[in-house]
Amino acid sequence: MITAKIKKNPFKGKTILLLGSGSRRRHYIFEVAKKLDLKIVIINNQVNWSKRLADDYLVADTYNHPEIKS
Repeated sequence: MITAKIKKNPFKGKTILLLGSGSRRRHYIFEVAKKLDLKIVIINNQVNWSKRLADDYLVADTYNHPEIKS
């Protein structure tokens, strides 16, 4: 019997911060991140389709740096 070595997921428990979610065509990026057990944090200027895929979602103007830092 052949047994496969189980590798530890290097992304498990890590967080990815995305500034803006882009168009719905980028949906696959979020799906892959979820499959890799990444925590997804999105900063976007409005609530849109990506909110349901995010672990944390912040509404802020991504061009206003002081607003994002706070």
